[in-house]
Amino acid sequence: MKKKLNNIAFVLAIVMLVITINVSVNTHKVSALADYVTNLTGETSVDANQEFYTATFNLQNLGDENINRISINDNQGTSQAIVVSLAPGESFSIPVNYTLQAIKDYNYFDIQMNVSVTFDNDEVLNQTVSLSVPVITITEEEENVDIPYTTIETEDDTLDVGTTIVDQEGINGEEIVTYKVTYLGDEIISKEEINRDRIIEPVDKIVRVGTKVIDVKTETYTEEIPFNTETIEDKTLDVGTTIVDQEGVVGEATITVEITYENGIEISRKEISRVTTKEPIDKIIRVGTKVIDVKTETYTEEIPFNTETIEDKTLDVGTTIVDQEGMAGESTITIEITYENGIEISRKEISRVTTKEPIDKIIRIGIKVIDVEPLKEMINYANLIDLSLYSTNTVQNLKIALSKANSVLAHPLSNDEILDATNNLRLAINNLKSYKVNLEVRADLQKVSARTKVNVLAVFTNAGTEDISNLVITDSIGLERNVGLVLAGESKIFNLSYTLPAILDGDTYVIDVNAIATYADGLISNASDQVSFEITNIPSEELEKERNQDLIQNYEEVEKAEKHDLPVTGEHTNLYLVITLCTVGLALTLYRLNYKKRDAHR
Repeated sequence: MKKKLNNIAFVLAIVMLVITINVSVNTHKVSALADYVTNLTGETSVDANQEFYTATFNLQNLGDENINRISINDNQGTSQAIVVSLAPGESFSIPVNYTLQAIKDYNYFDIQMNVSVTFDNDEVLNQTVSLSVPVITITEEEENVDIPYTTIETEDDTLDVGTTIVDQEGINGEEIVTYKVTYLGDEIISKEEINRDRIIEPVDKIVRVGTKVIDVKTETYTEEIPFNTETIEDKTLDVGTTIVDQEGVVGEATITVEITYENGIEISRKEISRVTTKEPIDKIIRVGTKVIDVKTETYTEEIPFNTETIEDKTLDVGTTIVDQEGMAGESTITIEITYENGIEISRKEISRVTTKEPIDKIIRIGIKVIDVEPLKEMINYANLIDLSLYSTNTVQNLKIALSKANSVLAHPLSNDEILDATNNLRLAINNLKSYKVNLEVRADLQKVSARTKVNVLAVFTNAGTEDISNLVITDSIGLERNVGLVLAGESKIFNLSYTLPAILDGDTYVIDVNAIATYADGLISNASDQVSFEITNIPSEELEKERNQDLIQNYEEVEKAEKHDLPVTGEHTNLYLVITLCTVGLALTLYRLNYKKRDAHR
């Protein structure tokens, strides 16, 4: 009887094995009927500086299988492979930057993006999307522009009032203006003048306008008739002695004149009559000519120059500029010296000739007030900057510029010095550089069972002022992902998947994630974060119960899928394989136990 039961148990195990294998095979067939459908779209945008064009390609999983890898390549030379975990119904965005200057010879260019999608069961689906993108085009364009002539009117007092004469006709000039024109596609977005060449100078129009007014008047007046002085040399008198023998008396004449005025100004006077009404009486003087000794001497004398001072509103207060140095003149003087008994008794200047005219000294004195307010505002702004956020060398340059600015503010000498200090401080502020990066990781679960597959979301942010030329993500499991370019202020999000190892209940499993950012100047910044999981294993009796329930449920799903041609998930297929192995093991164990008991009974 026992032998019969053992045979029945063995046969029952073999039947269960065949049924399980058949279910697994059927399940695989149903899974193979799953849909592999994706939707690929694209959209474009230009960055604020119009240096890059970003094309964002959106991939949506419309099928029934998970996508684990996306490979892209386009006709612009871009190629990238991305490891993802994209469940059915989920979407994934792929941003790609294109440098506009590289294609500036065309108004538009076409992007053809080829996307290869790999599913969990190694099925591959290829899809292509095309975008037409306007680009930046910079050209130089020329325009001919007229230069209007100027009319110059000059007053001519030789012409009567109301008379005009054109001495020279005016002619317009011409110049070529060159513009730098920037297009976005076919649209002009900026137009900047960069050069202006004058090819024809304008000729002024010159007009003389008559202003002459003529007026003739007759006037009569009396005029003294000066008397003559008769000098008689007297050798009996010493030199310098004079005696008036007869005083002179002036006469008188009545004169009539004709005066011509032009524009109220006398231009001529003509005497038309003169009548003497009183004759003059000559003055008679005797002059001594007795000379003891007379000598003549000639010498030069310096003529001092004058200094002219001019106030200049364009110069700062306290600034003095000599526009012209003064130069003394020179005169030649001849004198006659009289000696009596060898002693000089008189000196008389008989001639003075200027041989060199003096040149005035011209000085400009500044009266412009120094304005220090712009420098004060720039210093206050610099003092508010948190220097801990920036690199050491750029902070040191800012401190040097700030120290010099404070020195200039304390003792300002000119507006040019204030302007130089303000510009140097502004330049040091603009050159501040920050290499700050942040990394944050978080998991969708914290308490999980051993051998559980978990997803970790890593968010990397370039919080500095400089673009990262290459970003590498690594973790303590051994994963390494080369991300590439990350712009200043840009964030990148990564989905990392892990299967936890079998460890004891209550233990904590920690995963460290590191970000290594390399900049164009060779500097490197690091950021790290970690995520931990508390392992909570399910008791064996509960696990066995759940496995039995899963076995029944999976069997019902397979049976339902066979009726309605529905797919069965990969997770159920894997579970059936586990159940199959467990069933075979159980059958072999029962067989061996019965075999041992039978030998023992014998």
